[in-house]
Amino acid sequence: MLNALRDLLTPGGLVVLRVPNAASPWGLQYQFGDLTHKATYGPGSLLHLAQAAGFETLAQLSVRHGSRVRRIVDALVHSVLDQVITDPPPLWGANMIAVLRPKADNEQG
Repeated sequence: MLNALRDLLTPGGLVVLRVPNAASPWGLQYQFGDLTHKATYGPGSLLHLAQAAGFETLAQLSVRHGSRVRRIVDALVHSVLDQVITDPPPLWGANMIAVLRPKADNEQG
């Protein structure tokens, strides 16, 4: 799909993806909550997939939901978990957004 999108983009065009974050313990409810998701992605696998399709990743972000208070509490909880878990996920959000840009022809390897 990314190969086809790369060929369809106008110059300067970007691809914005939103997928469940399989690297987060909160993401699996979205991944397996319905039958529309056929593959699992975390920040690392999405980065590798983008590179293989000739894209560079400009950003990977957690989707943030809820009220301002909830987002603050989530950030505090995730901050504590980052300190006590040996190998925390790179993104805690249940869903993640990736912004991709096609590599220039001379950058593709």
